[in-house]
Amino acid sequence: IITMPVVLSPAEVEEVYGAHGDAAPSAATDSAADADATGAMILEEAFWTLEIEAPVLRRNRGYLKPSADGGSEDALARVSRWEELCSAQGEEPLPGGCTDAAALRIFERDAERTFMSMAHRISMIHALKQFWPENKDYHQGLGYVYSFLRLTVPADAAL
Repeated sequence: IITMPVVLSPAEVEEVYGAHGDAAPSAATDSAADADATGAMILEEAFWTLEIEAPVLRRNRGYLKPSADGGSEDALARVSRWEELCSAQGEEPLPGGCTDAAALRIFERDAERTFMSMAHRISMIHALKQFWPENKDYHQGLGYVYSFLRLTVPADAAL
């Protein structure tokens, strides 16, 4: 298990939420949900307990399932080919990250609308910050695509 870096630095928190940080998210984390970046989220031991009510799974309709319910091997096999199918093998995000206060606020809200656990939200925000240098723009669809990929592939492959 790895621990994800802090998403927003103190300066970014102040820039996004103001000097008092009144609307800043709780510093509490889900110790059992420290995001395991080495595999698909749906394979994490605590994933289905923590995220069963997550917005990202509301329209799942049984496509992705916990191992106890038959697992998701077919889905994982299909998604494992995504890099090859879109010629993304070996692609790396550009260096840097997002420092735009408005974008950081949107990333955080989209993560809240996607995952229940703080560790998974942090993982998503970290990824969205890495996408920023290439486009200097963000569309909610990027968050949807990333979250689906992250459910089914390791973090480095989803990036």
